Amino acid sequence: MRFDYVVLECVASDYSCFDSVVGKFHLYDLRVTVLLGEEHLSINFYLTEFYDDWGHTFFHDSEGYERAALFPRQKILELLHFHPRVTPYKEQIEKQLGKEGCFPYQPIEEESLIEYDFVKFFRKCKKIAAKFKVNYKILTFEELGYTSYNAVRLDFENGPIYILCNNYRVTFVKNKNSAWGGELDGYPLNFIDHEHLAREFSGNYRVYTVAELNEPFNKDEFVLDDFNKYSVDHWKPKKVGDFLFNYWD
Repeated sequence: MRFDYVVLECVASDYSCFDSVVGKFHLYDLRVTVLLGEEHLSINFYLTEFYDDWGHTFFHDSEGYERAALFPRQKILELLHFHPRVTPYKEQIEKQLGKEGCFPYQPIEEESLIEYDFVKFFRKCKKIAAKFKVNYKILTFEELGYTSYNAVRLDFENGPIYILCNNYRVTFVKNKNSAWGGELDGYPLNFIDHEHLAREFSGNYRVYTVAELNEPFNKDEFVLDDFNKYSVDHWKPKKVGDFLFNYWD
C-alpha cells in the first residue's frame, strides 16, 4: 500500500520537570508536523533520562482530533528513525542525554491496525446535513459518556435524529421522550429505520435495520477483543443492538 506524506516542520523543546519519586528531570519533546493527503497532522515524540525507549502520542489533526487510523505505528517508528528531516533531531536529543545509539529501530512484528476514522464519519454527517438542509451537532465525549459509538444529531423539522456509528456500523435513533432535556434519552435506545439516510452510507459503512438490531446476540458471530469478551460476559447483552451500541465502562 502506498503511503506518501511530507514532513512540514520539526520543533524540539526541553522542559524542566519534577516528580516526587525521581526528583527534577528534563523532558525532551520533538513535535513533527506532516502533510498526509490534504490532512495536516502533528505528533509528539518524547524522551527523558529515565525512559528505556522513545514515547509518542498519536497524530492529531488541526482541529485537535486524534487520528490514529491514518498513521500506523510502524510508520510512526520509521518516521522517527529514518526520515532525513526528523532523525537528526532524535540523534541530537539522545546525544544531549548521553544515550547515543541506545534506542535502535525495532520493527513491529504484528500490528493491530486501527481502521475506523471517526473524523471521516463526522465529515460525512456534515455533508448529509447540508444535503438535507438541516442543522447538525457532533456529540462530544462529555455529552455521550463512555460509549462504543460516535454520534451526530441532525435537526429535522419533526424532531432530531441521531446517527450512531461504531467502527463503520451505523444506525439511527430517535428519542422516545420529547420532554427529555439532554441528548440521547437513555437505554434501551430507540432505533429507527430511515430509508433516505441509509442511502447516504455506502462503501465501508454498514447500516443496521431495526430488525437486525433486535436479533438475539450471539458472541460467536463477532470478532471480540479481550475488552469486549470481558464486557459481554459481564453485561450479557441480549440483542445485537445492545452489543453494537452500548455504554459499557
